[in-house]
Amino acid sequence: MNITKAEEEEIKRAQKRIEEITAKLQGLEIAIQENTDWSGEYIEKKIKAIAQNEHELAFSVVEKFCTSTYYYNDFYFYLERICRYKTKNDSLTLDRNATPKDLTLFLYQNGVKDVHLEKFTSADFKALLKMIGGSTTTQNNHITNIKMLFNHSLGNDRSRFSDIKKTPKNAHSLTNALKEKRPIVYLQLDELKKITAFWLEGYKTQTTNSGNNGLFLIESYVGCRYMDVGTVFQTIADNYNNIVQDIKKQGYSQITYRARKNKMLCHPLIFPQVVDIYNKLLHDKTFLRVLMPKIQIQAKINRLIYEYEIGNYNDEEFARYVVNTLACTDIGSKSIERYKVHKDAKRLCDEIKNVRFFPQTYNDHIKRFLSFCVDICPSLKEEIGGNKKGEYITQPKYKWWGSHSARHTFTNLQLSLNVPTETIIASTGHKTDETLKSFYLQQKEIDNLRKRQAAAVGDKLKSAFM
Repeated sequence: MNITKAEEEEIKRAQKRIEEITAKLQGLEIAIQENTDWSGEYIEKKIKAIAQNEHELAFSVVEKFCTSTYYYNDFYFYLERICRYKTKNDSLTLDRNATPKDLTLFLYQNGVKDVHLEKFTSADFKALLKMIGGSTTTQNNHITNIKMLFNHSLGNDRSRFSDIKKTPKNAHSLTNALKEKRPIVYLQLDELKKITAFWLEGYKTQTTNSGNNGLFLIESYVGCRYMDVGTVFQTIADNYNNIVQDIKKQGYSQITYRARKNKMLCHPLIFPQVVDIYNKLLHDKTFLRVLMPKIQIQAKINRLIYEYEIGNYNDEEFARYVVNTLACTDIGSKSIERYKVHKDAKRLCDEIKNVRFFPQTYNDHIKRFLSFCVDICPSLKEEIGGNKKGEYITQPKYKWWGSHSARHTFTNLQLSLNVPTETIIASTGHKTDETLKSFYLQQKEIDNLRKRQAAAVGDKLKSAFM
């Protein structure tokens, strides 16, 4: 019997559908055995949902949690701890590379039932936090992430753990804050000038990428966030001639860009050092080959996100533009693959916001670069203590550096020059000056506390040296 190509394709699709239904029914059979409290009516609904391809209704509670880990990798840690707590099995370990289906079967086989997750109470929540441990700041992060896991898996029910509150920032003294927070590090004005000159004079080693350090220096002078550095660089490129002319006339220029985080317009000043850094980057072949394409993509994606969030693009248009923009790169490839399955533009937008456009080694490049600057800036060698992954450690100042330290540098330079906070936020893009007052000014109080504590030691040692 001869069949057409179209009929052959139809048969293949039918066979694939049969295999999918069979696999889901097998999974459901295991779930029924593990969840003896399911009613016959509830099981019938699940069987009907599988036959009608209504995936969400067919999912068991355990499978919903496993699916959440597929979309958000950080959830693996919390699901693993929840399952250990509920089953009293401290050796239970999840395979982060397993599919949601395989992960679901694994949990069922290790005694995890739907009721364990569905009836997770506030008392369980508090016991879990105590088991995980960590500083106050770390605990607050755990609270946020665990709530996100349950909301994502069981629906956005914000009242579920409404009695679980974060510890207020002002609940502890500044002495405890020193131990529980990652220290805020930044450069003084003379240090920033020296390091910029050092980089411009031809700094280059085989151990680090010079282009990453150029972007870091631009962040320090402009005060932008890491996620906006591509937009800033592209804005400078688009307005380069006007910027050069302004600098010749008045010694500085100004650009305007929109911050991705809060969609605020930012109006930073551009000084000659920024133009010198920009020009050097354009003569760096490695930068042009590796980082420049990513900068252009980041700037375009930031624009697409903004246009979508203010309603200029519908779901279909936004998704199409994002897919086309990222098609020729490996950036956001997992998010694109997942979108092709769930077809949810809003979820795609949320995931793209968290995509790293630059290598994860970006901060490492900055630290290596600063390690070569310790001779011209001795303060970078100072030992500073702080929280790192839940543990209080002491290490040289330059090892605490990250991309956001550039923003700290910019803000603290402005504060040290007594620039009004209302003026600073016009460059940084903060909605109000409350962040500056509560975050950066508080750090000055902490610095003063360190100074007083160090001076107090003098009284104790004075007699020993006299």
